[in-house]
Amino acid sequence: MVIGRSSKIVTLPEGYGPILRRLREERGVSVEVLAEQIQLPVAVLVAIESGASGMILSEETLRDIALILGSKYGKPRERLGTIVRRLRLGQKLSLAELSEQTGISVMQISRIEQLKSSPTEGSIRRIAAALGVPVAVLFGEEPFLSVIGRVEMLLSQVQSKLIDARQELRREDIE
Repeated sequence: MVIGRSSKIVTLPEGYGPILRRLREERGVSVEVLAEQIQLPVAVLVAIESGASGMILSEETLRDIALILGSKYGKPRERLGTIVRRLRLGQKLSLAELSEQTGISVMQISRIEQLKSSPTEGSIRRIAAALGVPVAVLFGEEPFLSVIGRVEMLLSQVQSKLIDARQELRREDIE
């Protein structure tokens, strides 16, 4: 039996359940909250975490777990809240300004940044839109540094063109 909402399936690797439990506990997410967010019965999630063999999840459900816990298929990665905070501060936005742009309360954004709350898919999309980045950036799927690198490259190109223009104006003044 496939557990989840899509046709693509993934057989959970041996040892995944205890890793999932440890990760969930480290993140401070209760089994009830995780089960509700991934739309699985609590008993099924408990069975997965206890290491029941042969468990098969839909790829979509596995991704949902990864998004909620800030991990991709059990591999640690930079947390969404940390990335949101870096981007917000990098754009010199206050919590109140981001709240206004997203329609998400200041308290909720703060809890997301402090890794105390897992945002809904809709909230993630609104935050990404307000910050002007693809959703993938918030999950570290597109390296955060590559985004910064592209911005720095564009700034460098603009600066170079300004220097060239300034030098051209000086040449014209001399002639």
